[in-house]
Amino acid sequence: SVSHRTRVKSVLKQFCQWLIEDQGVLSRNPTRGVEVKAQEILTPRVLSPEQRFVLCHLVDQHADLRGQAIFALGYWAGCRVSDVAHLLLAHTHVGPKLGWLRVGHKGDKFREIDLLNEARRPLHLYLQHGGRDESSPYVFTSQRSPHLTEYGIHQWFRTLKQHATKDQWALIGD
Repeated sequence: SVSHRTRVKSVLKQFCQWLIEDQGVLSRNPTRGVEVKAQEILTPRVLSPEQRFVLCHLVDQHADLRGQAIFALGYWAGCRVSDVAHLLLAHTHVGPKLGWLRVGHKGDKFREIDLLNEARRPLHLYLQHGGRDESSPYVFTSQRSPHLTEYGIHQWFRTLKQHATKDQWALIGD
């Protein structure tokens, strides 16, 4: 990984510096000029129209209210998995006609998102009839913890993709 290569370079740099200063073996640090390249993005960032259709179709057919709301926030509102997992009920302002969210939990950097009807409607339905734990301050609750974790969302998505047909899987497998 990139972080491992960066750590190895740092250790080698310090070792070579020791060889220069204390041992007099080297005259110049050979790690100077060595660059650790960033990892290439392996998955596509933009979905094709066919991929979008398949994912929306799977969610409509196989997801419960919670799953539809999670998908809608990612797909229509552009929320990150971490935004959805840590979304507080106090930061959720959703009604039958209007809605907005305050998302972000890392470093107290928040952003406000106005919700399109496609994102607001499933979230409103989930909050009204989704069976969430009312005692939790989080929007998306879990049976095992006060909120649905990022791992739980990834697991939900993997399970959703398992319902795809062979032709659909060819489009959305990665």
